[in-house]
Amino acid sequence: MKYYLSFGAGVNSTAILALIYLGKLKYDDLKIVFADTGCEKPATYCHINNMQKLFNIDVVKSNLGNMYDYCFDKKVVPLRMFRWCTDKFKIRPINKWVKDNNLDDATKIIGFCAGEENRLKYNENEEYPLFDMGIDKNGCKKIISEVGWSMPPKSGCYICPFQKKMEWIAMMKNDKELWNKSIALEENTKNNMNITGKPLKDWLKKEEYQERLFEFDDFQHCLCRSD
Repeated sequence: MKYYLSFGAGVNSTAILALIYLGKLKYDDLKIVFADTGCEKPATYCHINNMQKLFNIDVVKSNLGNMYDYCFDKKVVPLRMFRWCTDKFKIRPINKWVKDNNLDDATKIIGFCAGEENRLKYNENEEYPLFDMGIDKNGCKKIISEVGWSMPPKSGCYICPFQKKMEWIAMMKNDKELWNKSIALEENTKNNMNITGKPLKDWLKKEEYQERLFEFDDFQHCLCRSD
């Protein structure tokens, strides 16, 4: 039987790779794919590079190119209400990869874990090994630590409208380049579109920023390792 894992590079999907590495999950014929929007966080790219030292991971991209450049050219930003970015830069490239690799009848491995019952669909061509094994988010982190890997960052684009306010604050503190690119993207849009609902440059009050900076003293900008 053929299987494929849509690797999101976060804790859950990394835990699945860790279970495979430990021999606790076995698939006779497994392919792994990661959809690169071109806007992943620096630490995510480092994590992907580290995992590619151990696994054969196919990296696919949209034929539309880099998502940031696409948004800038179209004068738009990703939006919460209409997730066109997920469809164009994640779902479609992976679906094309599935077709190109003759995996239409393969079983898809999905990293939903225990506690995420509301996300399960139970399609006959899908499996949820973490959920079936009773492994929750903390369990995923424990497994990753067990194999000695660095903990992956929360996956997602740096211009994702679903980022929490704390993540935006962390970006402003730790990665001025991405922060300024995000502001430039908003200022380039037609109809004054904003990623979070109001302009990023006006979004964080100085006093709130100063009060909450201490929470990011251990912020990991990059997980690259010399080994």
